[in-house]
Amino acid sequence: MHSRPLLALLFAVLLPSVSSAGVRDQEPVNAPFILQDNLIRLTAQIDGQPATVVLDSGTSTLLLDKGFAERRGGLQANPSGTGLGGGQGAQAIFPAKIGAIRLGPFQASHPAAYAMDFSALSASAGFQIDALIGQPVFADRYIKIDYPARRVTFGPVGQAAKCATPIPLKIVNGVPVAEVQLQPVSGVEPVTLRMIVDLGTRHSIMLVGGPFLRTEVGKMLLQAGKPEKIGTGTGGEIQGVFVKTEFVRIGSNLLKYPNIGLTDQVKAFEVGFVDGSLGVPLWKDGAITFDYAHQTLCLELH
Repeated sequence: MHSRPLLALLFAVLLPSVSSAGVRDQEPVNAPFILQDNLIRLTAQIDGQPATVVLDSGTSTLLLDKGFAERRGGLQANPSGTGLGGGQGAQAIFPAKIGAIRLGPFQASHPAAYAMDFSALSASAGFQIDALIGQPVFADRYIKIDYPARRVTFGPVGQAAKCATPIPLKIVNGVPVAEVQLQPVSGVEPVTLRMIVDLGTRHSIMLVGGPFLRTEVGKMLLQAGKPEKIGTGTGGEIQGVFVKTEFVRIGSNLLKYPNIGLTDQVKAFEVGFVDGSLGVPLWKDGAITFDYAHQTLCLELH
């Protein structure tokens, strides 16, 4: 059984994706980050003022904290929908306006932006999150995150990442999705699952939901685990179980007897978008490189 419950889960916010308006930089740019509760914490400039942002591959847009957007006078009155976040509550999403954002070499003027209440996420993370940013930064450059060095490398626009054993990615609704083979128990054929490669899944190598939980082996694993709180999403607490499995394979990487989380309380998993997410503990001792433009993922596991 997993010894430490997942403290929080960020989410795939399924909104219209937008393209980067980054400058045509020619050399990689390195930036230090703070790793706080397994989140990549950086400082961006939003309308010329510093803002605490989280780099989150599970987010398909620029997403602002509702209070942050209100204080800046950029929150629109009527919600445009709800997010597919974790937890049982629904979370309204509001259109928001900002003039400009800069993060490392990435710059955008009047980018598409949305806002929602981050209070539960910020409380569980232990710091105030002003913004989450995903696809706009990742769209046309590779990004390498070296966890031991606490360094993010922003590659030049259009340049492919160097990778010894690239793993295929598909960018679906603005988030990176990779296929993973999971053998749930000994003697059962492995299943192929579509997983968001998610910098916001903080304390589990893998969370699974959706149709797998309704298979016979999925039901068996659910019954074998002890129900508990396994995270906090935009809709509140996420309940589920942690269970030990035979192996997980992603690309050439094989993990034997990993503990994974099972939950039916992440909406993105339940609507058929994906089957689950891969999380930070999988690559935290090494590095991960996303290359959306060339649809590859690099994992350096130690």
